[in-house]
Amino acid sequence: MSEESARSDSLKTMSSEIFRNKDDLVGGNPKGKVTMVEFFDYNCGYCKRAFPDVMKMIDGDKDLKLVMKEFPILGPGSVYATRAALASRKQGKYWQYHLAMMAHDGRIDEQVADEIAEASGLDMKKLKAVMESDEIN
Repeated sequence: MSEESARSDSLKTMSSEIFRNKDDLVGGNPKGKVTMVEFFDYNCGYCKRAFPDVMKMIDGDKDLKLVMKEFPILGPGSVYATRAALASRKQGKYWQYHLAMMAHDGRIDEQVADEIAEASGLDMKKLKAVMESDEIN
């Protein structure tokens, strides 16, 4: 089996998990006919540079559903930022927090993630509690 075939088979096998997971973070039109999946890390320079283009695509195509997959691979700061972002959902502020994190110029560590959370209006005591919950773990 070729590498390309293996990739294609994996996408078919995992399509529900990749494109339609009930816990997906969705931007754009949640009922859009076109789905784009973005794997990202808040400390990924490429992700941040591409983000304005992603936003333009969402604004330009009202039928685009953006499925966002937190993929913290660039160290402890990335893991912390992801935990905080996922926990922010409980306060209904994921999108606002996500936009602020993606707009941040520079590395995101615990201190920066907390500063952005506070600036985004998140209740830090509640955020920290949810970050340690079984749901986030």
